[in-house]
Amino acid sequence: MHRRHLLAAGGGLILPAAAPHAQAAVQLRIGSVVPKNSLYHQKLLEIGEAWRGAQGAAARFAVFTDGSQGGEAEIVRRMRIGQLQGGLISVVGLRDIEPTIAALQNLPLLFRSWEEVDHVREKMRPSIEKRVLERGFVIIGWGDAGWVRFFSTDPA
Repeated sequence: MHRRHLLAAGGGLILPAAAPHAQAAVQLRIGSVVPKNSLYHQKLLEIGEAWRGAQGAAARFAVFTDGSQGGEAEIVRRMRIGQLQGGLISVVGLRDIEPTIAALQNLPLLFRSWEEVDHVREKMRPSIEKRVLERGFVIIGWGDAGWVRFFSTDPA
């Protein structure tokens, strides 16, 4: 059986879409590096509750935060081998699945506004999602995680 995983990108979610094996309880395990009790964690809990409601009372879900399942590359690896069924990952993890996604991150100061980011992402989205699907993953949502900020202990 060809396994599919669902992702959300840039602060998005990935989950395998393979039919569950005949078992009493279907499980959904989602990994992320986001902090526990953060807004992102709360949204993952909402998604999990909605999924559980659709699957029935026997369904179980767990959200692993704080990088407890490893970094984003490890989360992608765990999805590939079935230890996780989903991941909230950024471009860092997505590029392990589809390297062209890095174009949205590896061009410093290319974008001057969120509108420009949204425009470029919408133009690239169909082809990226197609290539990600060909690799066995499904992107179920896109989001924004914020601009880069630099911190220093000395004035720069």
